Amino acid sequence: MRLITVVGDPDFRRLAQELVSIG
Repeated sequence: MRLITVVGDPDFRRLAQELVSIG
């Protein structure tokens, strides 16, 4: 599982925040 690595990615965090804003 590279979930920790993904969460540590600033790009992924930004994308997640955008998805949360849209949802």
